[in-house]
Amino acid sequence: MNNVVKSSQLAAIFSEFNAIIHSDITNRLCRKRTQDFTRNRNMNFYSLIYYFIFRNRTTTNAELSHFYSSIDRFEKRISKQALNKAIRKLNPNVFSYLINRFSAIYYTSSLPKKYRGYFLIAEDGTYMEIPYNVYNIYDFHFVENQHIIDMFDVKKVQSKAGGLYDVLNGLFIDFSLRPAPYSELPLAFSHLYRSQSIFKGKNVIYLADRYYGSAEIISHLECIDYHYIIRGKSNF
Repeated sequence: MNNVVKSSQLAAIFSEFNAIIHSDITNRLCRKRTQDFTRNRNMNFYSLIYYFIFRNRTTTNAELSHFYSSIDRFEKRISKQALNKAIRKLNPNVFSYLINRFSAIYYTSSLPKKYRGYFLIAEDGTYMEIPYNVYNIYDFHFVENQHIIDMFDVKKVQSKAGGLYDVLNGLFIDFSLRPAPYSELPLAFSHLYRSQSIFKGKNVIYLADRYYGSAEIISHLECIDYHYIIRGKSNF
């Protein structure tokens, strides 16, 4: 495929995805409350979504300067405090919807790479330390022990992260954050379920570490007609 065709397809993908970001569905999903994002401010809901999608700087102030310079509106740059206020209004679940919609658009094009005709998708999970604040402590909970009696004793906030990743194309097809005690297997099931329509009728090889070698996961992979390579446990 030549560069002109690739550029044309990428332009079409981004144009369609841009329309989804500005859609009424995204407008509804992005709000924690119905009264949020009702005024046309410098950092409205779709500007905030773009801010997170293209975020790549090490500090918030540097990211804000880069973002407003990129859209040629540096004179409208908001403060770090105003950004945090807007972020508190944003429902993070909107990104699950947007990741799914972008994947659906991308995999209908001829751009995705394959390995001998197969898509290589991999599932894995880990613990992630997330920003320390009262909202995250409340949302992600904490484990009580002899050192942590209540939320005021919490020194850091951890979450369980899980993602379904396209190895060859460098794309997360689905991603989830849950409280730290959450099992990785339910995350894997939810990722497979939400991405099932994207890979319907396509050849897929599912890759996973030893933790995912459960009868339930394997049975589900057989049911949706995926090939799979799962590392065996030592007692397998």
